Amino acid sequence: MDDKIKLKEEIWNLHRKADQLRSMHNAIKDNYSFWSKLILAYVTISSAITAMLIFADISKDLQLWIGVIAASIFIIGLIPSTFTFESKILERNLASKQWGEWIRTASNFCNTEIEILKLNDCIEKEKALLESYKKIMNDTPSIPDRLFNKLKQKHLQKIEISKALDKTPFKRICSIKKDLRKNKGNQ
Repeated sequence: MDDKIKLKEEIWNLHRKADQLRSMHNAIKDNYSFWSKLILAYVTISSAITAMLIFADISKDLQLWIGVIAASIFIIGLIPSTFTFESKILERNLASKQWGEWIRTASNFCNTEIEILKLNDCIEKEKALLESYKKIMNDTPSIPDRLFNKLKQKHLQKIEISKALDKTPFKRICSIKKDLRKNKGNQ
């Protein structure tokens, strides 16, 4: 029985890390997605305005500024493809999905299978989960060091907010955050 408990603890520890990695990949994906949409909105709106101004009777000074805006639209429009935003978004989305599948498998093992399976089968399942964990770590992009601590902080805050929300589901999120900051600051 102690062996099963140790296996379960090890998998839950990896589960915690995998959940954190999933959150980090999602945050990075969301950041790329935000900038991609912002650039698309700028290019679309600015192009429409510039196209309308072409037909307007305007002074030479304003024509120069319209030309500068048109040039900026072209330059800014190149950013997403130059920095491959779409492929980075897809890459992080795939990483998030892979971690999500691993988390579901690990949860199922720890919550139900471990109680039913014999010790040898549990050990084999744990080995398979460890191999799968290592494979996903190798196959997915790494979290940049400069972002790691900030993303970990966001993930841990998300967990604390979620726990507080479980206790008080009708409380506003901003109130929960304020209470958590106050309580954690007093410790």
